Amino acid sequence: MKIMKKTFYCLLILIILFPISSPCVFSASSTKLQYLALGDSIAEGYGLSNTEKKDTRYSGIISKQKSYDETNLAVSGMTCKEFYNIISTNSTYQIAIQNADILTISIGSNELLDAVVTVIKNAMDVTDAQTRENAIAKASQNFKEADLTKKIIMLKKLAIGFSSDATRNNLANGVDEYHTYWKKSINEINKLKKTNSIIVVTEFYNPYRLGKLGNLINKIGTLDNSANSYINSSGELANSDIGVLFDSCITQMNQILNSESNNQSNYKIASIKNTFDTHNYFGKPKYINVSILPTNFSLDPHPNYNGHMQIANSILPYLETSTTQQNYNEQNSNNSQNNNNSLSTRNLYTNKKANIYNGWNTAIIMFITFILIILVVMGIYIFFLYKKH
Repeated sequence: MKIMKKTFYCLLILIILFPISSPCVFSASSTKLQYLALGDSIAEGYGLSNTEKKDTRYSGIISKQKSYDETNLAVSGMTCKEFYNIISTNSTYQIAIQNADILTISIGSNELLDAVVTVIKNAMDVTDAQTRENAIAKASQNFKEADLTKKIIMLKKLAIGFSSDATRNNLANGVDEYHTYWKKSINEINKLKKTNSIIVVTEFYNPYRLGKLGNLINKIGTLDNSANSYINSSGELANSDIGVLFDSCITQMNQILNSESNNQSNYKIASIKNTFDTHNYFGKPKYINVSILPTNFSLDPHPNYNGHMQIANSILPYLETSTTQQNYNEQNSNNSQNNNNSLSTRNLYTNKKANIYNGWNTAIIMFITFILIILVVMGIYIFFLYKKH
């Protein structure tokens, strides 16, 4: 009787343990590629509706269209220096990078935005903002509430601030800091990522291509005589172009992005600058939230939904089977000359299917083994039951 009880208990334990030991096999059945979005407020979706942000930011648009498993670890306000520090020390980010099949990155704009916000706060009389985003929002509100004369003074201070030596130096320092920490960041990511993962980095754009100060003043509603007198007496200041300085910085940062890509073998670059340069500042916002209309004045440099659509559309070609398959073939043909880590989405997907196939084979073998064990145990049980009788 004791042997029979022991046999019964062994059988029961096996039945309980089998489903516990097998989830790791069946969990491999997911065919979705793992997509990781990293970066700052642009990747996080700042400025979009909180209730719809997950679907309307560019990572959500991409993951929905491609049926990816998306993880978005972007943080509003993050600089490239902070980005490097977190991916080099934080295990959550490191594990996410290691598991990702596809990574998109938008980082570096905040290296410039600090200098911009300093000028905006001074020009628009903002004294109590705690974050960059909050400062820009308050500045926009102050401008909308100001009378015409006050608006002109604000724009004048904006032009003076943007063209000052202090701002130029701050922006130059921002570009240098970006270069230092972007190089460190991409080296760190390349150490962590899968060999066959795809990385796409978004290009920088200039949100403040506002043109000449005199033209701005002319387009702010109906001007009274004092406004016209200001334009006529402003001389060179009226002809100062607010966007020129930023164009120079954005060009430098895009050049850095290109040089560190090693001819796009380290990562692909999603080109968005030329598209965003067509933004309409004096009508309905086209791609970003910046608007000079008095009733809808905003200095918020973040993309709106249309802008996120444009970013998604600039990334998607690198994820299409035909394009990435060509990159993979080129990698194989040039493998002896370089260490191009680009692989095709098709190959990533095929590898996952192969893993799933192997997983099911393992599961079948485990199941057959389990059945054989049950039969052996039942045989022993019947043997001792028969012997007893």
